[in-house]
Amino acid sequence: SCAPGEVGVDPKSLEDHRLRNRWQSSLGILPGLAECVIAGNRVAYLDLMGSADVERGTPVRESTLFRCFSMTKPITAVAVMRLVEDKKMSLDDPVAKYIPSFQGMKVVKSGSEEEWGVTAKSHDHVEPCKTQMTMRHLLTHTSGLAYGPDRCSPKEPLKANSAAEGSYLGLVQDVDSGRIQTLREF
Repeated sequence: SCAPGEVGVDPKSLEDHRLRNRWQSSLGILPGLAECVIAGNRVAYLDLMGSADVERGTPVRESTLFRCFSMTKPITAVAVMRLVEDKKMSLDDPVAKYIPSFQGMKVVKSGSEEEWGVTAKSHDHVEPCKTQMTMRHLLTHTSGLAYGPDRCSPKEPLKANSAAEGSYLGLVQDVDSGRIQTLREF
């Protein structure tokens, strides 16, 4: 890590930002957050604040997982394209090269789309993928992955609105409960 000023980031602006976050937290707007600024290969700013799980009183940590939804897409796409420009990865690399648990993926068979409770072990309803999922598939939203189950309030139980969402229910419950805390555990 380094001081923000060492990499051209204004420390006064960051402190003002940090204070505004604390103010929003005091109003109950932000239960918790994790932010950082990385310059080069160094962390120039890190702010961990509040609760990752308000009901359990679990604090936000560097290892806290967040479901970030749509706003991560442009950030992730820019990061991946920078790696492609630097020749550190290819858009045609299999996802499993970076996340080994994606090796040997299975898909729901044609005609089984409306079957509920389908998992990778549901032999009558799944088959091996004909091609490996690539980074290009992820960036162009053609991977076949869905958002999974959701809820309107953290107090409500997770619910799946389709068979496809139902296949993600256990995974989302495990992440939400803390049983899965890292991609390695996934």
